[in-house]
Amino acid sequence: MFENLQLKNKVLIILLISLSVVALLGASNTRLFLNEHSEAKETKTSIQLMRATSKFVHHLQRERGRSSMFVSGGVNTEDLKKFRDETDQYLKSWLAVLELSSVANKELVSNEVDELSRIRGNVDKKESALSVVDMYTAHIERILSLDANLVQNTSHADLVRMFGTILLLEEAKEDAGRLRAALSTHLTKNQALDKNQLERMLRHKVAVLINLNSRSLMLSKESQAKLEELKQGSNWKYVDEVFYKVLKNYEVGNYNEDPKVFFEAISALIDGFASIIDNEEGYVDSKVEGIILTSRNDAIVVGGICLFAILFSLFALWLLNKDIAHIVNSLLDETQMLVRSAKDGKLNVRADSRKIHPEFRGITDGLNDVVSIMSTIFTEAMYVMDQVAQKNLNVKMVNECQGEFLVFKDNMNNALGDLCLTVEQVIDDIEQVNSGANQVAQMSQSLSQGAQQQAASLEEISASVHEMSGQTKQSAESANSAKELSHKAKSLAEGGNQKMTLMLHSMSEINDASQSISKIIKVIDEIAFQTNLLALNAAVEAARAGKHGKGFAVVAEEVRNLAARSAQAAKETTSLIESTKMKVEQGVNTAKETEEALLLIREEIEHVADIAGEIAKASQHQAVGINEISLALGQIDQVTQANSAAAEESASSAEILSNQAMNINSIMQQFKVS
Repeated sequence: MFENLQLKNKVLIILLISLSVVALLGASNTRLFLNEHSEAKETKTSIQLMRATSKFVHHLQRERGRSSMFVSGGVNTEDLKKFRDETDQYLKSWLAVLELSSVANKELVSNEVDELSRIRGNVDKKESALSVVDMYTAHIERILSLDANLVQNTSHADLVRMFGTILLLEEAKEDAGRLRAALSTHLTKNQALDKNQLERMLRHKVAVLINLNSRSLMLSKESQAKLEELKQGSNWKYVDEVFYKVLKNYEVGNYNEDPKVFFEAISALIDGFASIIDNEEGYVDSKVEGIILTSRNDAIVVGGICLFAILFSLFALWLLNKDIAHIVNSLLDETQMLVRSAKDGKLNVRADSRKIHPEFRGITDGLNDVVSIMSTIFTEAMYVMDQVAQKNLNVKMVNECQGEFLVFKDNMNNALGDLCLTVEQVIDDIEQVNSGANQVAQMSQSLSQGAQQQAASLEEISASVHEMSGQTKQSAESANSAKELSHKAKSLAEGGNQKMTLMLHSMSEINDASQSISKIIKVIDEIAFQTNLLALNAAVEAARAGKHGKGFAVVAEEVRNLAARSAQAAKETTSLIESTKMKVEQGVNTAKETEEALLLIREEIEHVADIAGEIAKASQHQAVGINEISLALGQIDQVTQANSAAAEESASSAEILSNQAMNINSIMQQFKVS
């Protein structure tokens, strides 16, 4: 049935089928490439979040170690605050990246920020080191879980492997951080360990070794070299020595190791792990950039091919709507004319025999002859122009040709020769200009620097002299004031001495009065004792009287109670009087010493007043001389600044000229002329 169709219908059916297939394949492939591009962009954002998380966690681990040493007494508050400030800086960067991420749990992040503040509060209260380490560790594990969630959002096999490597390194670094916190605390306390503490320490050490030797850890060559360098380094060996020393002496303690030195050594190893992680994340980042670029280019290429195929098919359909016979006759006449023009050297049209029906193969044979002639000329011309585009002017067209092709060849070779001579001359001139400009710039720069240094020195001297003048005047005024204050202090000291004498007399009288009161209190105490005896006798008599002495017994009891209270009050008063007497005696001794000190103060004040007067006179003479020096330095400074400004302008102009000459020279040097 298909064989019976006309040529027009056959071509129409084939073009429609091809158009449909190309459209479907193009749409499908373009969609796949666009999906890959979108996933790669999301992965790019995830990489940025992982890098920010890694840096924040790294400093959070350092803070955990210092906090553990702080609660154990090995670190002061100021040192801990410095580590917290560094952590807060990376926390801000981490939160800024999180704002741009669509996969992060904002509520979880907010809770973790609040949790960090709570943990620091517990550290400030100096809870146990083990509790502090556990709180920080749980906090870090929750933050690192964000990275694990990010890995699940990519389907690219190479990226999944790279992310797995990064997570293994993060786990190794976290276990090393836990080991750092535990060992730093044990070294600070320098005490024996229980089995639980020993087991935790061993678990962290083994976890580090397992993660670093895992088969899933597929590092780049650069990262592998860094890891081997860390393992062979002195810090790794020192940490192992301290670890096995603690392991050996854990039952008795007494490790005799500086916790701060150990902390810095293991921190250097953890910093090395962080550097390797950063290197791997950078490698993943560049891999994602390549995927983004490739997917975008593939989508553009496939879309362009599909669009071209559709347009070409539509154009072919449009041609088929016309009379094929008329098209063929017109094509034969036109191609014969084009063949004649091509043999004369006039090229306007190219023909493709694959698009021509077998009935028109005679035309294509003639066109192929023309194309074979043109191919040699244009291939060589394209090669020459490509070399010129690559700054290589040492090329020429050498193939034989005729007609307008020969004219084209000669013009091309002549133009290249003239351009080559021009470039060589420009390069020579630029080198001379650059050499002269460099000499001028160097001389001007040296002159400018010398003038600037001289101006700066003069300015500092002038400022120092001006400040010295003000200080001298102030010293003279202060000396006069000190002299006046010395006279006032002398008067006050004499008055204080007189009042101290009166106070001594008064305290002596108080002492005499206290002794008299003490005697009176002793009499009261004896009276109370006698009254108590009488009350006892009265109570005995009342008991003998029976019912008739019952009321008298109550009165005797009250009298007895009053006598006891009087005796107690007399004892307390006696104690107070004795204490007062001792304090009065101490006050008398202190007053005597104060009186002697005031006499010495008065003598020293008189001496200070004389010295202050002499200082005031000397300061006034110095102020006059310094003022004259300041005026002379000001004049010298003005001249020096003018010279410096002129030298700077000259140096700047010479440097601009030199830079311009170097830029032109770098451009011209790109051309290959010989």
